[in-house]
Amino acid sequence: MSGKSKLTPLIVLVVVFAVGALAGVGGTLQYMDGKRAERRAKWMAEEEKERSLTGIDRFLYRIGRDLQMSEAQVAAIKADVAFMSSFEEVRGLNDEFRPKIREVFDRRMDALKSHLTEEQVEKMSRIRERMRRGDWGRGGHGGHGGHHQRSGEKRDGEKKS
Repeated sequence: MSGKSKLTPLIVLVVVFAVGALAGVGGTLQYMDGKRAERRAKWMAEEEKERSLTGIDRFLYRIGRDLQMSEAQVAAIKADVAFMSSFEEVRGLNDEFRPKIREVFDRRMDALKSHLTEEQVEKMSRIRERMRRGDWGRGGHGGHGGHHQRSGEKRDGEKKS
């Protein structure tokens, strides 16, 4: 056997292996694209359904989905909670107790201020204002704990020079 005829079966084997590998990879990628499209379509349908719901129905839809509850379980829970506190009742409680909570918080702040310098009291007032706006300590604008502020603003609310 000549040297060329000895290499021919090896070359054929390598070519067949390479073509098989490429076909396998291509088929897998095509399959995965199809699955990805199916998952996205399912997710979009669930999002649309969830957006159409409000109040207790939205809550039950989410909790039912996350806990993989049956429709019977969701219906039974909905029947049980239907007679319970309404949103208006909860809002009324909030309106009733908010002034009392504010009073306790203000007393605590007065006690805190009694230990601060004038400059610290001014900075604390700016921090309280940011807290009321929701700009402080919630991890927004730069990450954990509100340590990073919007461009052009120092931590205490003053403008950078």
